[in-house]
Amino acid sequence: MENLSSELNSIVQTETHDFGLSSISVVNANDLAFFYRIFLGREWETGNKQERLADDRLGQHVADVASLFIRSQEFVVTVFHTMIAGRRLEGTVFESIPSADHRDWITLRLPLSPSSLVSIWECTCWYEIHRTIFGDPVFEETVLGIKAVASQLGSAPAARLARIATCTEDLAALYEVLLGRPWEIQSEEIRRTDGRIGHPIGDVANEIIGSLEFRLKVYDTIMAGQSPQGECFASRPEAKHKNWIVTRLPMASTTRAQIAKAASWHQIRRAIFGDNIFSHEILREHKHLARLSDAAMPLDVQADIILDSLLFERDWYLETYRDVAASGGDPFQHFLMHGVAEARNPNRVFDTRWYLSAYPEANRQGLNPLAHYITEGAALGHDPHPFFTTEDIAVANSAAVRHGLLPLAEFLHHVMPQNPSRYSAFGPYDVHRATQNNYRRYELPEIMRHIEIMTVKPHFVVVINGDGGRAVAATRNSLEKQLYPSLHVADSLTAAAGIADSETTVRSYFLWLDAGDVLMPDALYELAAALNADPDLDLIYFDHEVALDHRHYQPMHKPAWSPDYLETFDYIGPAACFNLSLAAGLLSEVESRYDLILRFTEHASRITHIDRVLLGRPVGGSKKTLHEKQASDMRAVAGRLQRTGRNGVVTVAVPGTDCYDVKICVANEPLVSMLIPTAARVIDYEGTRIDLIVACLESITTRSTYKNIEFIVVDNGDFDRDRIRHIKIDRLKFVTYLLPEVNIAKKINIAASHASGDVLMILNDDIEPLVDDWIERMLGHLEKPHVGLVGAKLVYPNDTLQHVGVVLCDGLPDHVRRGKPRGDIGYAFSTSGVRNYMAVTGAVSMMRARDFWSVGGYSEDLPIDFNDIDFSYKVSESGFYIVYEPNAELMHYESVSAVKPPRPQDTQLFWRKWANMANDRFYNEYTFSTHPPTFDIAYTERKH
Repeated sequence: MENLSSELNSIVQTETHDFGLSSISVVNANDLAFFYRIFLGREWETGNKQERLADDRLGQHVADVASLFIRSQEFVVTVFHTMIAGRRLEGTVFESIPSADHRDWITLRLPLSPSSLVSIWECTCWYEIHRTIFGDPVFEETVLGIKAVASQLGSAPAARLARIATCTEDLAALYEVLLGRPWEIQSEEIRRTDGRIGHPIGDVANEIIGSLEFRLKVYDTIMAGQSPQGECFASRPEAKHKNWIVTRLPMASTTRAQIAKAASWHQIRRAIFGDNIFSHEILREHKHLARLSDAAMPLDVQADIILDSLLFERDWYLETYRDVAASGGDPFQHFLMHGVAEARNPNRVFDTRWYLSAYPEANRQGLNPLAHYITEGAALGHDPHPFFTTEDIAVANSAAVRHGLLPLAEFLHHVMPQNPSRYSAFGPYDVHRATQNNYRRYELPEIMRHIEIMTVKPHFVVVINGDGGRAVAATRNSLEKQLYPSLHVADSLTAAAGIADSETTVRSYFLWLDAGDVLMPDALYELAAALNADPDLDLIYFDHEVALDHRHYQPMHKPAWSPDYLETFDYIGPAACFNLSLAAGLLSEVESRYDLILRFTEHASRITHIDRVLLGRPVGGSKKTLHEKQASDMRAVAGRLQRTGRNGVVTVAVPGTDCYDVKICVANEPLVSMLIPTAARVIDYEGTRIDLIVACLESITTRSTYKNIEFIVVDNGDFDRDRIRHIKIDRLKFVTYLLPEVNIAKKINIAASHASGDVLMILNDDIEPLVDDWIERMLGHLEKPHVGLVGAKLVYPNDTLQHVGVVLCDGLPDHVRRGKPRGDIGYAFSTSGVRNYMAVTGAVSMMRARDFWSVGGYSEDLPIDFNDIDFSYKVSESGFYIVYEPNAELMHYESVSAVKPPRPQDTQLFWRKWANMANDRFYNEYTFSTHPPTFDIAYTERKH
């Protein structure tokens, strides 16, 4: 203990190793208790305050020492090791589910990136939290700093006491990896020390369990169908098996969700195999493999091989990856150290992501994939790209082969430049499609095994809309290739309904395809798997693709169930599977498939979406003329309005398309209370002086055709009300907000408390309507009982989009397609048509007064930022849908050139509160771009 005291005193007296953690300076009871246990070897004694705060074995005031130590790097690292050892700061074992207090303690005392803070609040157990912290780039950078400190301190307490005690399962797997034998049942002391290792198992486990080797061992064990304890996995995975996997493998939150829903081990293995974060872990750690494995090739040797091959195109790399060019770094060094982990390509032909998915052994050998292709892959016939085969390249460049040159280099530098039109670029979906097809090769045996053991074996009835010929033959051919065998092709809708009447024991489901539609071979299997996971599903719809030509395809990626979007556009199309018994009664009265979907969803209670392309459509699609289709679709929507008790007019929203506008004739005219918090600012916009609140009130009263409105304006007590004397307003209330702190949410709640209307409209004071009927447009949606909140289309004064819906990307809300032209159509009419979102901006939003108060109004603990998104989430969580109305157009004077970053305290509170909403069900972060969210097809591999 004397040595411990002298070491500690030397640390305190020489320097405080503070690496940006000075904000952690408060010494509370928990911190002191932890400090005592680590450094004094005993629990904090109960006694008077003075005795607890002074200890002669240290020779200094404990609070002073602790204050320095708690801010130091040693403390952060020691806390980290204590935490992953499964110990609470007070010394007791962590519960299986971490509490909010635990998460608070971690996020306030460890340096973590924003994405990790969000992830920690999603974690379901301590191992998941451990993995999140261990993989956090900010924390990793901080931990690297301890190496320099440790070299100066020698055997300082933090270096000596950083031990990890792991759970039985991890130690058992560790023993098997290191010793080649099962973990023997021995005494605790013998188990923790083994002569053949020569070190305490806890120390070795700390390194091994976090290593790539251990992760690969776990992965291979799962892929081989063995549990960590050696038992064969059950046919249906249990919750504890799923939990074991997600807490020990690095994977995306979307993959965790897939595993949680998986009904078979095949689906779990496919999720892991296709998870790109896990692939990146392998790629990012390949340099460790090179160090640990004698057979691995050193990184510098790989670099020389790639440079000699002439397969790295520096100029192309810089032109393609502008962030690398902007950084000013060397492109080749970036590719070696970072580019592979980010799935970047070294040239126009070699596709890194494809190569690693097609040839997994390149991962396990620890080679750069391009180096693997050069040294081994080309000789084995491996392809550098899904659309360029090594064999074809070699045949076309036989002279190069004879001279010992790599055919791909000859092709890249001579053949392609001479024939640029022949080798047109393939889009991200084309490569993604080829990669997914490659995955299916590995999945086939497991799919067949899963089909054999399915508990629910549904029967599928397919009707093909067409009169024969090649198109019908193509559809029938795709049905014959289905992996799931139980299907029947009915000649007509009447015949399909008859099958439903004759069913007694087998549950049947119905698909209505057009001639030429092609189901992917695993389509019916995916549907059957979904029904095994949830046998009560009424409607399953999935993504589809449209062939642009014989080599290029365009995907239609769909959101989760969106009832209001469906009234604008048949986003489901032929990629739908109906419960036949529920659909049978409708088949005799429907005019079209769109009509069936609208009618069916009025009765269906359980609807789900499979975010996987399972159907292909030919060039041209339906044989109906556009005019015929528009007329049929508008009759279907009009029927929907009649059946749901609404009166409205249906027209084509975007000329030349099948996107429709439904203008509801509002049944009654409720009083709309407009709640406007204002700072009474006067701005100078491009040389024009604009009194914002005056312009807002004047434009609404003079332009809006809806007149049953009242205004509740909440000012700060400094607004000269003579400024609006010239405006004729029948109902206007002023409320003065006098509290010193800025709290927009409180202002809105105060305004709502003075409102008399059944409908509330929240407005910024920098808003001016651009159309006359904007209020009626928004009111029409509140006639639907399932709608709880309506947002508008906001444009900047320069006629570009400011708001057409809000989505969540990497844990933060963002506006989709911000900055696009006002007339933008959007992805699948996302801008020009009504669409469901998880959130809309509070700058212009409408809701029923009773719904506003039922969710508690605006959260006043979010005074400035995120309070509108928080309100949207509360509305959504209460069971309502949120709607964006494109025909309610208003100008918003919010800054065009810059968006003010949110306050850190609001950001952290928002993350903690809504970690369960991290995956936006209406915007797929894997499929679409995220920075910014534009609905552009991107297939983002990893979020940072």
